[in-house]
Amino acid sequence: SASGQGINTGTYTTTASGVDSNYILTFVPGTLRISPKPLNTLVTKTYDGSSTFNSGFVFSGTVTGETSPTATGSATVSSQNAGLYSSFATNGLTLSNSNYTLSGGLVSATINQKPLNLSTTKTYDGNTTFSNNFTLSGAVGAETPAATGTADVSSKNAATYTAFATNNLSLNDSNYTLNGGTISAIINKKPLNTLVTKTYDGSSTFN
Repeated sequence: SASGQGINTGTYTTTASGVDSNYILTFVPGTLRISPKPLNTLVTKTYDGSSTFNSGFVFSGTVTGETSPTATGSATVSSQNAGLYSSFATNGLTLSNSNYTLSGGLVSATINQKPLNLSTTKTYDGNTTFSNNFTLSGAVGAETPAATGTADVSSKNAATYTAFATNNLSLNDSNYTLNGGTISAIINKKPLNTLVTKTYDGSSTFN
């Protein structure tokens, strides 16, 4: 038989013992190494123009009954763009429990598209469609995404609308989306010109 002590990551000395009437047994102390258990990493953020993740790390794969460790530090993926990444380009994360490691574990790092707010205005023209003059807000830094296409509101009448009934708009930057953003679509009243005539009657009033 062999015995040794240790449940945490590390190297431990082991000793063996036993007898056999047919043999002379000589036992040499050995070593037992307990390696860290790999954990899987899940992390998500909204597009911010950076490839770095600083928080929001969720780990799975811990030994039953143990609390998932926390992490300090940061990790980067290969691009700043919205997408799903299955590995880190650089990993400066340190776990709070040395019995675990991120080496050998799976990575799921998602950069979600950033919602933008849209405003648009037109003068009443008898239809529900907006086809230009789209203004977007909420972009990162000095980035200037633009929208093309058309969108319809629920009525042709002059008013302010906070949602589109149909939306066929496309953005020229896939790091952004209109889903989850606010809408302000205004149909302004159309000014009318007035022409009126009368025959002189000694009064300034037109009736």
